[in-house]
Amino acid sequence: MSEHFVVRIYESELAVITDETLDHHELETGGSLFGLFGHGGGPTVFLATRPAGEVLKRQTSLELDPQVTRALEQVAWDGFGVQCIGMWHSHHWIDLMEPSSGDRERTRRYAQKYHRPQYTEILANFVSRETSHSRHGRGRPGSDYRVQLTPFFYLDARNLTRAETFFHVLPGESPLRGTLAKLVGGLVDRPSLSTAMRPASRLPEESYRLAGSAASAVSGWRRFVSGVRSDSGDEVADDHRADESPEAPDAKPAAEELAESSAVVEKRPDDLERPRAERPREAADLPAAPAKPSQPSGGRILLLPIPDLPDYVTQYIEPAVQSLAGRYDVEVKVIHADRIALIVRIPGRATRLLLFAAWDGERAVTAECRVAVVRGKSHEVVEWHARQRAEIYDLRVPLKWGVLLLEKLP
Repeated sequence: MSEHFVVRIYESELAVITDETLDHHELETGGSLFGLFGHGGGPTVFLATRPAGEVLKRQTSLELDPQVTRALEQVAWDGFGVQCIGMWHSHHWIDLMEPSSGDRERTRRYAQKYHRPQYTEILANFVSRETSHSRHGRGRPGSDYRVQLTPFFYLDARNLTRAETFFHVLPGESPLRGTLAKLVGGLVDRPSLSTAMRPASRLPEESYRLAGSAASAVSGWRRFVSGVRSDSGDEVADDHRADESPEAPDAKPAAEELAESSAVVEKRPDDLERPRAERPREAADLPAAPAKPSQPSGGRILLLPIPDLPDYVTQYIEPAVQSLAGRYDVEVKVIHADRIALIVRIPGRATRLLLFAAWDGERAVTAECRVAVVRGKSHEVVEWHARQRAEIYDLRVPLKWGVLLLEKLP
């Protein structure tokens, strides 16, 4: 599995999140996540903090103290090169098992404003074992109810592009926790930092369970390629990161903005009332997409899961479609783990080009390409067929064929 789909986190930090959540059955609580991103962009969480300082907790919202969060990031960055990579918060008993609309909007605004597309979020929910008392926060943790922890990793939070995500638990205590605790403990003028760093108390057995989250493709997530028009006709800026140092000019530290923006996680009525599954699917429940062999001329090709979605889009998709910028709407959408759909339209027309790009283990390949022709109530499909095997490895060939056809059709 690609690193992009895994949130690595130490046992000590899962315990802190669980311990803090168990203390708040009727109010939201939460904190910041500090860590690093791996080569492929996947996060490793070295530290999960508690709320400290001037904190405002409500039933459906949380406002952290930006001064505390900023000070923690400064110490973590100066001493260890570790920065804020996201946040965690609880939805206690409100039966909202995914980020709310307010949570998602906070994430999107933060990523767009500070040019930090990757974002990690952990959600904590109480899940009952169906006893008569645990629903209202009574009973015994671990036997009557548990805290369910679910990771969410945004590959591109500016467009709310979210990957299928699981936990990978690193054993024991985070090496950062003890060392950082000693540093902040010596800052006698900032006692709130020690509160944020407080470790977990001894927890009952099975106090928490780990779940996984599905990619936003399950609910139809979409991304528009850099520089190519979206449905609104707006330009989408290219990915670029700000200086990762908290002292980057013209930008607040990530932690400060996360703390300030946490005031807008108020859950809307439609979040709380929308029908949901009983629980998010756990890691073992999420089915792997079956490999679908394509059938280009010259033989069959076995398609494999795309190991690194952002890199795949950057290396193969964007170069193929950049020439279409301005005149065409180009949408990129994950269909399965082994294929990405490119949808090309001329603005104002119903006919569209559909190209399904895939991965054969070494390079991008066209699994299928067709033009869906719409004439009033009539619909027909025109398929592309490679004239020679090499054409399936050049996405520009079927794209050129489809675009020429789009120009001729309504």
